[in-house]
Parts: sequence; C-alpha cells; structure tokens
Amino acid sequence: MIRTTISAITSMLFVGVLHAECVLMPPLESSGHVRVQVVLAGNPVKGAKVIIRASHECTCVTDMLRGNPLETTTIPRSALQITDKNGIANLPEFAPGDYDVAVTLNGVASTGFIGLHVSHNGDVTTLPVDLTQQVRRVENVRLRNRVEAFRGIVKDISGAPLAGASIIVVKRESQAKDVVLIGKADAEGHFADQLAEGSYIAVFFFRGFRPGIVPFEVTKAGSGELPVSLGVGSCP
Repeated sequence: MIRTTISAITSMLFVGVLHAECVLMPPLESSGHVRVQVVLAGNPVKGAKVIIRASHECTCVTDMLRGNPLETTTIPRSALQITDKNGIANLPEFAPGDYDVAVTLNGVASTGFIGLHVSHNGDVTTLPVDLTQQVRRVENVRLRNRVEAFRGIVKDISGAPLAGASIIVVKRESQAKDVVLIGKADAEGHFADQLAEGSYIAVFFFRGFRPGIVPFEVTKAGSGELPVSLGVGSCP
C-alpha cells in the first residue's frame, strides 16, 4: 500500500519555488484503486469534497499559501466524491493514465491538486489529507472590514463589475465548516444578503480571476458596503 500526505508534499515543494507562480507537482505512482482519508486538527472530516480531473496541471503556489479556495459549483457531479463520517472517500476505479486529485472543505480551504500516475490495478492507494494548514491560512487572513450589512459590488482591479461572480460565506473560526450563504452577484456585480451580527469569511470566485478571501464583521457600527476587488489570475 502506498501512503503519502498531500499537505506534506505540498510543503516540500514550496522550498525554492516560492518565486514561481505555477508549479507542476511530480505525480505519485498509484494503483487504479484510490482511497482518500481527510482529517482536520486530528479529526476525520465528513462532507469534504474530493475533486478528480483526468489531467495533470500546475497549481498556483500563491493561492495555496492563502488556503487555496476552489470553486466547486462549476465542477460536474461525476468529478466529485464526498467523504463519509470517517473522513474517507473511495474513488471510482481509474484506468491507466494521469489524474489530478484535490480536497476542499466547502470550497474555502483546499489542498493543491496532486498528480496521480496510474499504471496498475494492485493494492489500494491511500492518500491521507490534512486540511489543518489550509484552514488556518484562511482563518488567519486579517479582518479589515466592518459593515452594517453584507452588500457590495464585485469588481476587477480596474473597477469594472464582474457579473455573476460566485460567493460563499462561512462563519469565522468555524474551521470553514459553517456555511451561511452560497450565492452569486447579479448582472451588475451587486450582491446583498441579510446576515446576523458576527464575524464571517466570504470567498468570491470569477473565471479567469484569483479567488478573493474577504473576512468581515457585520455590526451596527459598520460602514455601508464590503469592498471586493479580484485580480486577474494566470494560473489554471
């Protein structure tokens, strides 16, 4: 049985490559039978999404250092598997070839894609995945915004609105588990929703742009709108 830790491999690959924006991780030799086992702070994670794609592409180092949010709403259901109460997802049998696998907790905190080179159908290949570092990176983004309500406009860095941007909001310090909102900006990039007073983390996605991680607090003493600006991303 081959056992390896995705987060450990990712950490090793950061050494000497932090100047690079996109890093191609060497694939792992794997059987066609793959089991993913996900933990967070030493506990199994139920409901984590395992993303599978039939390719091996590079991963953005800069995004991974921020917790690597991944939009899952556009991914086909056939390319997703969900972990059970023991944090385990048994993936469909792979034919020989190259694949990428990543794990995400509600799209907010995720591993980078790790490559698998499937060349045989021997014993089960188990991939232990620890999301602790990724969740910590997202939770540690500094809270700069205090607003009266969750509303604003998603824009690019030039100020142009990003129509239909995807949005997910989780409670801060919930380890990215407590989702309170999943939605989209309108045709003018506007978003608005009613949230109770408290601290949250919003993640904004738009195709071709880097995800925006925006911690904020809803309070009666807050300002009017939440500023959101996404930068163009050159990584896949």
